[in-house]
Amino acid sequence: AGDELSPHCFNVVISGHGKAGRPERARLLVECMRLSPWKPTLVSYNALAAAWAAKGNIGAVDAALSQAVDEGHTLDRYSRPRNQYPFWV
Repeated sequence: AGDELSPHCFNVVISGHGKAGRPERARLLVECMRLSPWKPTLVSYNALAAAWAAKGNIGAVDAALSQAVDEGHTLDRYSRPRNQYPFWV
């Protein structure tokens, strides 16, 4: 039914926290997902990385993407640093 939770629901909120300038809340939501039946997807980690990138926290971006890889995700074109940081070459 339309009222069930899914990773997509969490991803929307993670992205919203990032756009609102609250990457720490986005990170906490990803951590909650890791402990729940709804595991983070690559989209979750990309949204978290984008949230940290918007704040200029390169170390946290790298940590988020490394965690995604550690959990078996293959990074995509949205995961590349160039997309997170336009000033990277």
